[in-house]
Amino acid sequence: MLPFFGPSSTLDAIALPVDYYSDINPHLKSSVRDKLYFFRTTDTRLRLLAAESFIEKSNDPYIALRESYRQNREFRVYDGDPPSEDLDEMLEDDMFDEFFEEQPETEE
Repeated sequence: MLPFFGPSSTLDAIALPVDYYSDINPHLKSSVRDKLYFFRTTDTRLRLLAAESFIEKSNDPYIALRESYRQNREFRVYDGDPPSEDLDEMLEDDMFDEFFEEQPETEE
């Protein structure tokens, strides 16, 4: 987490300067820019109020916030169609087969 920016990843932190310079706000006149900042702040606060009750009802607010951020991030990365994680596929993983095979006894 980055202070004042909420949940984020390293990629988000690297993208901050790019986002700042690609935003139209710094290039507008001060009166228009201030109104736009006000409306963006109000909109962000309104969206966060809806999430506040969800976080308060959870047993562990940190984990709830982290997992909701990760799910939202994955949803945005895959343009609204993330791949489904089938439990059967995860359980049939062959990665640990070698570990669980019986080891031949060595003679000392």
